[in-house]
Amino acid sequence: MKSQKTILAYAFSTFTFCFPVFSQEPNFCTNPVKAICIDQKKQIELNNNNLKNLKNEIASEAQKNAKLKISKLVKPKGNSIKLEKYEEKVEDILYQETLKSAFIKVKPYETILRNPKYISKYKILMKQAVDESNLDESTRSTYKRVIDSTTIATWEEFIKKEPSENMCGADGMLVNAFSSEVEEKNYIIICPGMLVSLGKMDKDQDNFSSLINALSHEMGHHLIFSGDYLEPYEPFLNCLSDNYAERIKREEYDIQVCNVFYKGDEKICNLSVLIEPRERELISDQWATKVLAVYAKSNQNSLTQTEALLNNNLKANCGYKDEETHVSTEFRIEVFFRLNPDISNLLSCNNSKIEKPFCTF
Repeated sequence: MKSQKTILAYAFSTFTFCFPVFSQEPNFCTNPVKAICIDQKKQIELNNNNLKNLKNEIASEAQKNAKLKISKLVKPKGNSIKLEKYEEKVEDILYQETLKSAFIKVKPYETILRNPKYISKYKILMKQAVDESNLDESTRSTYKRVIDSTTIATWEEFIKKEPSENMCGADGMLVNAFSSEVEEKNYIIICPGMLVSLGKMDKDQDNFSSLINALSHEMGHHLIFSGDYLEPYEPFLNCLSDNYAERIKREEYDIQVCNVFYKGDEKICNLSVLIEPRERELISDQWATKVLAVYAKSNQNSLTQTEALLNNNLKANCGYKDEETHVSTEFRIEVFFRLNPDISNLLSCNNSKIEKPFCTF
C-alpha cells in the first residue's frame, strides 16, 4: 500500500537579541543577523533578481509552447460543465509546459544533487553529528540507518515519481525545501528556487557546502519520525522553554496542518495531519546547526571560511518572520548558530558575558 507523508517545509523569520559588543567593528560575534542578512544584502538582492528572471523566462517559454496546443482545443459555448472542463484542460496544458521548461532551466543549479560523491559526503557528516549528540546508542543507530536509506532527490526526479506533491511551485521557483515519505521511502528535496536564491558558485565544493543547512534541517524531520518521536529531545526542548520563553512560545497542543502541493501559484490542500508545530522545527533547526559545526570543524575552517559557510547557508532565509510552526530566522541565527560552542571557537567569539545557555542534544 502506498503511503505518503509530507513533513512540512523549510521556513523561518524576525526578533531582536542583544549581544554585548566586544569590538568597534560589528561582525558575526557581535551582531550575527547584521553580518548575514544586512551586510550580505547586495548579494541577496542579486540572487533574488536571478530568481525573478529565471521565473519570467520559464513562464514566457511555457506560454509560448502551450499556445499552439490550447489553440487546437474547441472552446464550448453556453454549457458551464463543458466550459469548466475546457478551462481545466487549458490550465493543465500550461502547467505541464511550465514543468517541461523548468526541468531544463534548473538543471545547472542541481549539479551537486546529481553527484553521488557529494551525497555520500553529506551523509557521512550527518552521521558524525548523530555520533556527537548525547542521544542514547539505540537512537543513534536507528538514526544512522535512516540517513543511509534516505534519498536526496532532485525536484524533477521526485515530481515524476509523485506528481501530486509539488511543494516547489509549478516552475520550481519557491524558495523551499521539504521532506517526504512515499511508499515507505524517505526523500529530501531542495527546490530549485532555493538553489537559485543561494547563488551558484564557481567551485562544486562551495555549492555543496551551501546546502548543508537545508539538507540537515529536512533530514532532522526524518530522524524525529523514525525513533521515539519527541521523547529523546525533551531536555533540549525544556532548556529552550526555560531560557527563551520570551522568544518562543512552546505550547502543548496539536494543530491541523494541510499538506500542500502547488499548481501554478495556487496552494492546494492534499491531506490533513496532526503535528506539534514548534517542537519539530526547533529540533530540525538544531540538527542543521550541529552538522554545519561538524563540517566547519572537520575542515579546520579559518575564521573567514566559517563566516563564509554561515553566510552561504543562511542568507536565503533572511527576512522570514516568526510564524505558527517556525521560529524566526533571527532566533535561529542568534540562539542556535551564534551560541554553538564549536562555531564560537572557530570565530574566536567571546561568550563570557552571555548569560543564557546553549541548548542542544
